[in-house]
Amino acid sequence: MMAIGACGLMNAVGNLKPKVLAEMCEAVFKGDFVTSQRLHEQLLEINKAVFFDTNPIPMKYMMKKLGLLADNEHRLPMVGATPELAAKLDGVLERAGL
Repeated sequence: MMAIGACGLMNAVGNLKPKVLAEMCEAVFKGDFVTSQRLHEQLLEINKAVFFDTNPIPMKYMMKKLGLLADNEHRLPMVGATPELAAKLDGVLERAGL
């Protein structure tokens, strides 16, 4: 959206890969769409993973797995990631170098 005029974004993936997300934003602001697209593609699988289940279940799981959250608590009726979801998210984190 920034490439077509948005002045910023709200992206939970910044909690996992803040440097890459900041670099992507800076590249867009500079009009360097080759770099921004390359960085976007680095974040794409993680961005998709956030929607593997109801938000914030995947995000909280990944943040807990990386030590960014002390607890993986959810308000009912939400619950933590299932073992199947956790395995998928673990693969995403591994491929992302996290």
